[in-house]
This record gives sequence, C-alpha cells and structure tokens, in this order.
Amino acid sequence: MLGIVLGLVSYYAILLLMEHWRIDDALDVSSVHGVIGIIGALAIGIIASTRINPEGLDGLLFGNPIQLSIQALVIAVAGALSLGATIAIMKIIDKKDNRAQGQGSRRHWPRHCAAHIARVCQLTPPSFSWAQNTNNN
Repeated sequence: MLGIVLGLVSYYAILLLMEHWRIDDALDVSSVHGVIGIIGALAIGIIASTRINPEGLDGLLFGNPIQLSIQALVIAVAGALSLGATIAIMKIIDKKDNRAQGQGSRRHWPRHCAAHIARVCQLTPPSFSWAQNTNNN
C-alpha cells in the first residue's frame, strides 16, 4: 500500500515540477528521489518507534515531537549542501565550457568564417590543407 501511495506522490511530483514550475529534469531525479526522500525522512520523524528499533528514538506519534523537528532540520541541511554543491559544480563547468569555447572559436575561426560566408553566398567552401586527407596511397 505504501508503495502505491508513494508511487502516486512521485508521479504527481513529476507533473508539478515539469508542468507547473517548468523545471526540466530529464531523469526525474528531483521528484523521484528528492520528494520521496523528504517524505520518507519526515515519516521517520512521525512514526519511528523504539518497539521496532530499540536503539532508535520514538517519533511524533509515540510521544517525541522533537524527532520530527530533527528530521526537518536534517532535510534543510541536506538541501542546502546539495544546492551549494550544485552551484559550485555548475560554475566550474561554466568556466571550463567558456574557456573551451573561446579557444575553439579562436582556433577554428577562419574555417567557421569561410563556411558561414559560403552558406550565405551559396558557394562551396574552400578546402583547407589541415582538413584534407594526406594518406593518398
């Protein structure tokens, strides 16, 4: 039963992220792992029981409301760390991509320029010596 409910929650989270918030998540990782992970962490804060896990703590339903607050804090910290790491990775990738594009455009500028002019003028672009095959045996 829990699997069916969480499957439906995951499906509607995908719809919410893609259609309502317009977030393009190609693999639906945010809705499947993120949303369901948050629900699972909060559920632990609500239904945890020392009868099932004697080494753990009771949750909200068993008289320990602070456990739900702890779980919510852990979710917030994990989200903040994930967001910070994602921003850092995106900045590194952006710098490397910009650097590579700058080098590539300078290195191949004559070829791209000639191809663009040829397209505009509907001409055949000239062949370049570095693009020709030199193994003509």
